Amino acid sequence: LGISKDVKNSLDTSISYVSRDVDAYFAKTLKFFGRSYLTLTMIKKQDLADKNKAYDMSGVDVEWLESRVALDNVTAKRDTLTPNDPGIDPAIPVLLRSAYGAGTVNAEPDADGYRRRVHLLSKYNGKYYGQLSFVALREWLGNPAIEITNQAITLKGAKFKGVTRDIRIPRTQDGSVLIKWPKKQFVEYKNISAWDLIGAKKLEADIVNNLKAMQDSGFLNYWSADSDGANPYDEWSQAEYIKNEILDKGENQEDAVTVKAYRATRLEFLRKMEMFLDPGYEGRVIADCPDDATREYVRTTFASVRKDFDRLMAMRNGVSGKVANALCIIGVDATSMTDVDLITFQERFPNVGTYATVANMILSDEFLDDTSPAISILIALILSLAVGLGIKHLDTKKSLFAGLAALAVSVLSLMAFFMITKRYVGVIVPFASVSATFISLSAITFLTTIREKSFLRSAFSRYLSPAVINEIIADPSKLNLGGEKREMTAIFTDIRGFSTIS
Repeated sequence: LGISKDVKNSLDTSISYVSRDVDAYFAKTLKFFGRSYLTLTMIKKQDLADKNKAYDMSGVDVEWLESRVALDNVTAKRDTLTPNDPGIDPAIPVLLRSAYGAGTVNAEPDADGYRRRVHLLSKYNGKYYGQLSFVALREWLGNPAIEITNQAITLKGAKFKGVTRDIRIPRTQDGSVLIKWPKKQFVEYKNISAWDLIGAKKLEADIVNNLKAMQDSGFLNYWSADSDGANPYDEWSQAEYIKNEILDKGENQEDAVTVKAYRATRLEFLRKMEMFLDPGYEGRVIADCPDDATREYVRTTFASVRKDFDRLMAMRNGVSGKVANALCIIGVDATSMTDVDLITFQERFPNVGTYATVANMILSDEFLDDTSPAISILIALILSLAVGLGIKHLDTKKSLFAGLAALAVSVLSLMAFFMITKRYVGVIVPFASVSATFISLSAITFLTTIREKSFLRSAFSRYLSPAVINEIIADPSKLNLGGEKREMTAIFTDIRGFSTIS
C-alpha cells in the first residue's frame, strides 16, 4: 500500500508539471524572489522596414511601463545624445508584472564587428529607460538620483560598502559608454553552472524521499523533540508549506508566512539534517535492531543519505560563496548558441558577460572615455607639420629613419596618453596623416633628386669628364658660379736637354 501511494504521488507530481502553466508558475517565482529584473528590447529606427513609419505599440501597456519600469528621479541637462527610440518590445506581460523591474538589452557591435560600447540609457515617449545591469545596480546602490548630461551619467549619492559618493560614468561622443573588458576569457569569470542548481534540487528531492522512508520505518522516533524541536522532515514540510502559500497567496506577515520565515525554516531543516546524520542517532537506531539484516539496512540507509547530504552541502556552499550579497546575472553560454560577439580578448564571447562587465565597471569606478574627433585632427596636423619640416632637408636614408621614428612616437605617445588618462584618442587619423605626409615628401624628394641628376648629366656631359659629373651629382654645392678660390702650390717639371734631344 505504501509503495502504491508513493507511485501515485509521483505520478500526480509529474502530471502537475505537464499540465502546469509554466509562465504563471515562473511569474510566481519571480515575485517570490522579490529582486528579479527582466528585459526590454528598444526598437530602433533601423529595425523598421519603413524608416518613417511608427512602431505599433497598441499591444503594449505604455502607461504601466512609464509608471513602473521607466527610471524615476532623473534630471537631464541639455541631453542630446540619448537614443530616442520609436518603440519598446517588453518581456511577456505576466512575467514583467511580477518582476521587480526591467532593463534594456540592446548592444550593437561597432562597424568592424567588435563590441566596445553600450548605451546605459534610452528614451521612449519622453521617458528614460535604463540598461539591464544599470537598472539592477542602481537599486543595489540605494536607488540614487540620476543626473544626465552629454558628458556623463552621474549617480548622485550612491551607497556602496558603507560609503556614500557620486559615481560619474563618462559618455562617448555618441552618448554610449565604452566597455572596459577584463583581460581574461569568459570561462574565467565568476560563474555557476546551471547543474549546481538543478543537481542540488534533485539531490534534495532524493534526500527528502529517503527521509520520509526513514520516518515511515520509525528512524525519526529517536529524534528528541524536547531538546531539538521539530524533526528534519517536519522542518522541510513546514518550509514547503510556507513557500507554496507565498506562491499562491503572497506573503502574510500576521501568520509569519514570509520569505524570511521560509529561508529561516530551510536553514533549520539543513541544520537538523546534519544533527540527525550524526553517528549518535544512527547508533541508537542500530542498538534496537533485532537482527543483522535490519542493522545492515540501517547502516546502508544512513550512509546513502549522508553521502547525498554531503554532496548537497558542497553544492550549496560553492554557490553561496559566489552569490552572497552579489548581483546575479542568469543567461546562457552554451557553445552552440549564437548570442556571442567579438571582443578584445575573445573571439566568441557570450553576451551575457556584457552585463557582468558593465556592473563591475560601475562598482569599481573604472571607466574608459573617448575624445572629440577634432582632437585627432589637430594632433594629425601638428605631427604632419613636424614631420614635413623635419625631413625636408634630409637625404633619402635619413628621412626614412626619421619618418619611421615619427610614426612610432605618434602611436606610442597616444597609447601612453590612453594608459594614463583612460581617454581614447583616435589613432587612425594621426597615423594615416603622418604616414601620408612622410610617403608624399619622400616621393617628392626622390623624384626631384632623380630629375636633378638627369639634368646635370645631360647639361655637362659634353664639357666635363664623367668623374667630375659624378662628383657634382654627389655634392651639388660644388656647382657654383665664379669657381672656387683655393690656396695651391704648382710645380712645373721638364726633362733636361729635351729640346736638344728632340
